[in-house]
Amino acid sequence: MKPRAVPTGAVPTPAVPTRAVPTRAAFTLIEVITAITLTAIVLTIAGTALAAASDARTTIDRHQRTLDAESRWRAGVTDMLRHAPPADQVNEPLLRITRSPDVGATLVFLSRGVMQPFGTGPIWRVTLSGGPSGVSLDAEAIGRDAHATRLHTMLPHLTTLDVAVLEQSAGGAPAWRLDWPVERTRPALLRLDLGAVASGRAQERTQANARAVPPLIVNLAPLVPFYTASSVQP
Repeated sequence: MKPRAVPTGAVPTPAVPTRAVPTRAAFTLIEVITAITLTAIVLTIAGTALAAASDARTTIDRHQRTLDAESRWRAGVTDMLRHAPPADQVNEPLLRITRSPDVGATLVFLSRGVMQPFGTGPIWRVTLSGGPSGVSLDAEAIGRDAHATRLHTMLPHLTTLDVAVLEQSAGGAPAWRLDWPVERTRPALLRLDLGAVASGRAQERTQANARAVPPLIVNLAPLVPFYTASSVQP
């Protein structure tokens, strides 16, 4: 082949050197395994965090439901204790306390505060007691209203119940007592101490997560000064 003739007077164009573009090699097996491992670790950490958040939310919701149920129970018991029937309308003690080694204290009292309107409805016999299944409340109508449906509620997170009463005292310091032998009258104050007892590891968890359960103190004689639990200890 004949070389191309260069016109007279023209400047020849120098040749431009070319450089080969390097090509990227594919990922090695070690790099792929490393990426997969890191991804698995991140997903595991994220899953653990989500599970912990879900468990915390469940625990908070359960604790809130427990507090709400306990609050309603306390309000209901207070209404029942404050609305006693007249002594001449019943043939049994207005309030009595019994104790046994297995159950502990049991409180039985008569009330017209189980169903509204309070103070004018049927007369109910209300029983409060503790046990392994929880602190229970059972109410049954007596007299001509004995056909009414029985009521039953329970606080499963609490298992122990103790009862103390403060008798009205004309003079001297008032004193708490663990019984009430008077059938036709009621004490000035009534105190319910609630708690929980467990065994083994359940006891350790209960003690670790325990919260102070304040006593329920009900003034049964509105005209009598209200003595606080701090001023008079049972």
